[in-house]
Amino acid sequence: MSDSEAILLEYVKLILEKKIREADISDGQKAKWGSKKHISDLQRRLKEAEYWRDKQKKGSEKRAHYRNVVNDIKRQLKNALKDSENAKAKKE
Repeated sequence: MSDSEAILLEYVKLILEKKIREADISDGQKAKWGSKKHISDLQRRLKEAEYWRDKQKKGSEKRAHYRNVVNDIKRQLKNALKDSENAKAKKE
């Protein structure tokens, strides 16, 4: 691989990484994955999903659906917080 090909490959990797690390937030905008804006949006969505889950009858199909939504948001929040902490540690 020539030097120019290696440089181009590195450039493409950086662009893809930046695109992958973006998150769509509730107001239709994009935010950096793990940013304060992204994390606060996930926390707000989690509270809202828990509210709607708790309004459903226990054992119902709707409650099971909201349980899955809550678990998915929790997983995303955990990963975003972990990435946020890793980014802070790299800066120090």
